[in-house]
Amino acid sequence: MNIKKWRNVISDYLLKHPVIKMLVISLVVLLVGIIVVIGIYLVSVIKKVPPDFMTIDPLQTTEFPWYKGFLSNLGVILWSISIGCTFSAAILLANNRPIAHFLIATGTLSIFLVIDDMFRFHDSFLLYRLHIPEYFTILFYGLIIFIYLFSFYRTILSDISFILLVGALLFFGISIVFYIVTINSSVGTFIKDGIKFIGIAFWLMYTFIFVDHKNQQRRSG
Repeated sequence: MNIKKWRNVISDYLLKHPVIKMLVISLVVLLVGIIVVIGIYLVSVIKKVPPDFMTIDPLQTTEFPWYKGFLSNLGVILWSISIGCTFSAAILLANNRPIAHFLIATGTLSIFLVIDDMFRFHDSFLLYRLHIPEYFTILFYGLIIFIYLFSFYRTILSDISFILLVGALLFFGISIVFYIVTINSSVGTFIKDGIKFIGIAFWLMYTFIFVDHKNQQRRSG
């Protein structure tokens, strides 16, 4: 019996025994969680820092008020909602392969963008540790987005919600330009981050409305 047949047998068994299926999913979640926690602990050992240094919220170790970085944190929340929306919809619309692939690509791109937004890779780790200039990172992200748009332009243009995607990319672009041409100041940083946040909001609404439209089409079809 080949791998495909074994997979079908296992899938049929799990469908007939939902309790077993939930136990298997719970086991996978447990294993992934343990792996992540152990990995983070190993990083603390390698970096020779206390373990709680890797887990505690930074605000708990400083005297900053709770609203420090509020807009940045809110942006991460919007990114996270968008990621959950796209991957959940990719599962629900799995029978429509072009749409499912587009949603997976959109969610994956969102993950890369939110990780960079959270950990400031472009102007911290990549710049000071790997000595990669910021303009190179910006060009790299621009290339990735171009490939994304070129690969899925038919799917994107198939729904009127693409107007929101244009809005998201427009505000992201304005934010980058503003970051490049302005002097680093408190007001300048606030304006740049505000523009980026509006772009994130557009991105979230694009994914939500696109998924809603495709889901309505699936129900009516």
